[in-house]
Amino acid sequence: MKFFLILIFTISLSTSSYGNWLKDMFKSTITSQELVERDKKYYTKEDSELYSGKVEDKHKNGKPSFVGQYKNGIKVGEFISYFENGQIQKKENYLLGTQEGKVEEFNDDGSLRTSYVMKDGKYPDGPIKFMDKEGFVEDIIIYKNNILVK
Repeated sequence: MKFFLILIFTISLSTSSYGNWLKDMFKSTITSQELVERDKKYYTKEDSELYSGKVEDKHKNGKPSFVGQYKNGIKVGEFISYFENGQIQKKENYLLGTQEGKVEEFNDDGSLRTSYVMKDGKYPDGPIKFMDKEGFVEDIIIYKNNILVK
């Protein structure tokens, strides 16, 4: 039985698809500084392969500053940025590498700063309001056809 398991393990290492699967299984989380972007895809600097897995950066105090997920070199799912105090700074979603869906930005006390919906990587037409910590409008920007008008 042990011989059989060792044989399968050895064969899986020599077969590229199984070898990559095994490599991914033992892969730890990397930082964004370990990635390089080429043609809108992300590769590892170390071996120049399309990256699949989790990326996490940390502040000097050890708390997360950024967390995201990549699949075959493209951003997928939720990406979150954090303030040094641990509060969420920004949440955004990616579908097949394109920003898609609700984007939320927060103040460092956790209060909502702004919220809008991206469609196919484009900003919505119209105003986007930015609120201060007390909930008052601090700034307004306006997009038209994905171009900042004001």
